[in-house]
Amino acid sequence: MDNKLFEKRLWNIQDSYIDFVHGMIDYVRFRPERKIRLENYMDKHPTATASDLVGYISHLQDFYDDSTATESSRTRDQALA
Repeated sequence: MDNKLFEKRLWNIQDSYIDFVHGMIDYVRFRPERKIRLENYMDKHPTATASDLVGYISHLQDFYDDSTATESSRTRDQALA
């Protein structure tokens, strides 16, 4: 599934909202296997809500692997030094 179709699918989730869509896109951006897992979950659970998807990915082993927050803090701290 291409990225535009994936984004459209996220927007079509019952209680979708902008931070949810952007968060899911960021979550899968650099790891294609994450997008595949999320699409498979959405296929198996067509009535899943945004909360269901967030709950699903937050229980995946690699959810906390990203260092975005650490890198952002480091960049901010370097700018303040």
